[in-house]
Amino acid sequence: MWAGWAPIGAIQTVSGYDIAWKNASSGQFNIWSTDACAHYSTNLLSFVPGSNPALESCESTFHQDLNGDGAIGIQAVILETDLTTSLVQSGGNYFLEAAGSWTGPELSIGGASITVGMWPGWTPIGAVQTSGGYDVAWKNAYAGQFNIWSTDSNVNYITNLVSLASATSPVLSAYESVFQQDLNGDGTIGPSTVVIQTDGSTSLVQSGITYFLNPVGGGSGPELYFAGAPVTAGMWAGWAPIGAVQASGGYDVAWKNTGTGQFNIWSTDSSGHYITNLLSFASATSTALESYETTF
Repeated sequence: MWAGWAPIGAIQTVSGYDIAWKNASSGQFNIWSTDACAHYSTNLLSFVPGSNPALESCESTFHQDLNGDGAIGIQAVILETDLTTSLVQSGGNYFLEAAGSWTGPELSIGGASITVGMWPGWTPIGAVQTSGGYDVAWKNAYAGQFNIWSTDSNVNYITNLVSLASATSPVLSAYESVFQQDLNGDGTIGPSTVVIQTDGSTSLVQSGITYFLNPVGGGSGPELYFAGAPVTAGMWAGWAPIGAVQASGGYDVAWKNTGTGQFNIWSTDSSGHYITNLLSFASATSTALESYETTF
């Protein structure tokens, strides 16, 4: 009667019957509602593909694998799990479920469910329970950017903790320790540690956005401070520490400005706190700077 279409299942309802149809050519499905005499009333579902969540939800009603995917009902996929929380995609929606179970609140914003493809390119990649709710990590596969949401205990969006961060963002790396997950895919969890320079006894190390003066033999040393606050990468435009050496009362730290080609040398106490400049805005040809090279 209708080219390609044939009924593939039926089930009795309180007022009549539901009948499932499949088009063998297009792979599409319709679901009819009929009266008690099996007279057509309306379409409950029209021209949907086999992967449609609404069709999969109807499979539980029909007790039948309508789309032939080997399962009856909506297929739940665990996107990520830790010891307490699993981020689950079920059909077109996302849930934060207790690890090892299939129950938990649905991810929502403004009281409405968040659906697959709601924001082009963005998908949730991790979730962790917090004292007041959950943190949820998102990645944009096209832009390579990341957001981190804070939600309430019902997984309703509250605010962004991180917005449009790049994969190399130290703030994003710091959140990896919270999620216990390699969010940016760099092969490590947490801030990456880079040894900037080392001498016989001291290594100048950048961990995330902060700097440490660590003993060469292993272990941790003092963090570099200025005016009582940690020194962070990019704190002063163009300036970065390039070397450190232990001195009698603390440490000497060499800095370079990549924009101007100038150099400073700090003196710090034994806890890495800045005391004074031993050398300020020296050029690369400065004899005073060159004399410090034997110290470093």
